[in-house]
Amino acid sequence: MNRAEDTPLLERLSARWDAMASWKRILWIMVGSLALSEAITAAMSLLLLGRIDGGYLLTGCVASVLVSLLVSGLIRSFDVRLERERHRSLQTEARGRAFLDAVLDALPIPTLVKDESGRFVVVSREACVVLQKPREALIGSTDAEVSSSHVARIVAQEDAHVLATGRTLRTELQLPDRSGILRWFEKCKSAVMLDGGAHFIIASTLDIDERRRAEEALRESEAFLRAATWATDVSLWSWSVRDDTLRLGEHLRHRLGYSEDELRDDWASLVARIHPDDQKHFAATRNEAIASGQDRCEQEFRIRHRDGYWVWILSRARIERDADGQAIRFVGGHLDITARKASEAIVRDHRDALAQEVAIRTTELVAARDAAEAANRAKSAFLANMSHALRTPLHSVLSFSRLGHAATARADAAPEKLTRYFGNIEQSATRLQILIDDLLDLSALEAGTVTLVPAPDDPETLAASVLDELRSMGDAKRIELSLQTSLAAAPYVIDGAKLARVLHQLLSNAIRYSPEDTKVVVRLLDDAVTDGATRALRVEVIDEGMGIAEADLTTVFDRFVEGSKTRSGAGGTGLGLAICRHIVGLHGGSIWAQRNATRGTTMVVVLPQPDRDPQTSA
Repeated sequence: MNRAEDTPLLERLSARWDAMASWKRILWIMVGSLALSEAITAAMSLLLLGRIDGGYLLTGCVASVLVSLLVSGLIRSFDVRLERERHRSLQTEARGRAFLDAVLDALPIPTLVKDESGRFVVVSREACVVLQKPREALIGSTDAEVSSSHVARIVAQEDAHVLATGRTLRTELQLPDRSGILRWFEKCKSAVMLDGGAHFIIASTLDIDERRRAEEALRESEAFLRAATWATDVSLWSWSVRDDTLRLGEHLRHRLGYSEDELRDDWASLVARIHPDDQKHFAATRNEAIASGQDRCEQEFRIRHRDGYWVWILSRARIERDADGQAIRFVGGHLDITARKASEAIVRDHRDALAQEVAIRTTELVAARDAAEAANRAKSAFLANMSHALRTPLHSVLSFSRLGHAATARADAAPEKLTRYFGNIEQSATRLQILIDDLLDLSALEAGTVTLVPAPDDPETLAASVLDELRSMGDAKRIELSLQTSLAAAPYVIDGAKLARVLHQLLSNAIRYSPEDTKVVVRLLDDAVTDGATRALRVEVIDEGMGIAEADLTTVFDRFVEGSKTRSGAGGTGLGLAICRHIVGLHGGSIWAQRNATRGTTMVVVLPQPDRDPQTSA
């Protein structure tokens, strides 16, 4: 019989011997020793004496009993010591097991330890909760006894893989909790080998449901954030204040046309591309936001695109602060507002243009209003002046007509009276005719229906004729009229009739408003306009009258206006100078009044002349 066949028998015998009571083992030892001793003694007696001697047998029996007692005592003492050691070992093992169970039970992680055969040797309290069985029922059991066949088959494959490879296995799966709700767990299995060569599998299950849900929520949040940033065209950025770490979004670089190497994640690279006019405000706004304790920062600035043009950026960020209020981090976004700025510029330009247009229209309306008010005042002045100017000669005509009619009815009427009456009628009718002629001429001039008939003429002859016509009017006041000329021989191109009208008006005014025994001078001179480039005729009418007030020098040429010093009923209607201004204007000239150094007024008329014909000059 070989050793392989004997081993089970020896194991069984050893197990029966270990299970036998101590006194039975001593009894078996004594009987065995006595039988062996008697056999040896009988054998020795036969060998030495040739027979079996009773004394030898007795002596051997006593010796055998003593030896058996000694051996039994030694065995008993050894068993007692062995039992004590085993008891201590069991206590140590129990304490270690209790400590291990306490540690595993204190952990919120379900943990199992299985031997090579797949039987549970250690089960934590959380594992009992997950498997829904008490620890006593699980110790010594296998997965096939506590789980379904499908789960047991998967677990067995995992255990075999871990034992074969020696590598830790990590998997995530869903298991029901105490309420039967599925939760996510992470299962971890590792193989360990003790000094004796025994292999064990340690399996733990970590509840990662909240982590999985947080990860899922984070993924959804990131997806939503990506979609939102894409939809709103916002580029995210962040800045860690304490370590000065700036992170710019790729969307901003793409918008500006830069690569990551060109536009780096640092302030120097960013500020270098900001418009010079915005750099100071950019840094000041950021520093002010840090120091102010606010929870947000917002500003607008221009940044240069890689192609050279400027892009308007709106930067907004929330500021995270610690318990002391110190800024920790900026998190925000960059938004391209170039189109909005362009629209604002267009609106601003339209607004400015509208404001300018409103100002122009307002000015025009004010001018129109002023003109209307002036026209209304002129109308009132016209009615006031014309009613008096028309009523006075008409009243004279009617009065002297009645007197003449009454005188002719009487037989004794004197001829000289009739002559005087009819003379007065003629004088009043003449004044009325002059007034009506002035009104008609002014209306025609203002309507633009009057045209010039320019022709070469002699101003000196024209002026002399007007002086002769008004000399009787001057003689009536003993006013000396004189003509002074300093003209070239060449003829002057003028409308003689209309210039005579101007001279007649200016000279009659000078006589009318001058006191008796004074002088009125008409002076004709060569002049030039436009810096001496154009030849002109200059006419001056100088009187020694009361003069025109400084404030009235420009207004006396308006319709129905008389100087403040001449409103004394001298007979003026306020139309003559207005007519003169229109006639001079048709000649392209100018007319003005100026006060003399001593007394009186000088009325000046300047009429530009066309360039001379070279052939005529030669």
